[in-house]
Amino acid sequence: MSEQKNLDQQRLFELYGNDLNFKHFVFSTFIEEIPHQIENFKYNFDAGNYIELRKISHSLKPSFGMVGLTNIENLLKTIEMNIQLGMIEKIPTQEITAFLKDYPIWLKSVKSEILIL
Repeated sequence: MSEQKNLDQQRLFELYGNDLNFKHFVFSTFIEEIPHQIENFKYNFDAGNYIELRKISHSLKPSFGMVGLTNIENLLKTIEMNIQLGMIEKIPTQEITAFLKDYPIWLKSVKSEILIL
């Protein structure tokens, strides 16, 4: 799988500027913590447990934003909002499925970014 997802470099510069130590810390924490959280997200998505899915989406949003995956941050925001408003039918299930399928690709992108720090 050589494809990678582009990280929002402008956002990363806004967050970290030239503070590469902090950026390294945040990216390392993301790489360490996110696999378990994604498993939990997938489990609750597959089970149709929307209350937990909303909570997990809410807690995951900043993590993705902090590593420049703003498109995923926005997807999580949409999921959270639709569940909170009771609009379950508007949950973007195809996008969620694609997000979960592409997990190894965007994780590789984050890992690649940490290598150049």
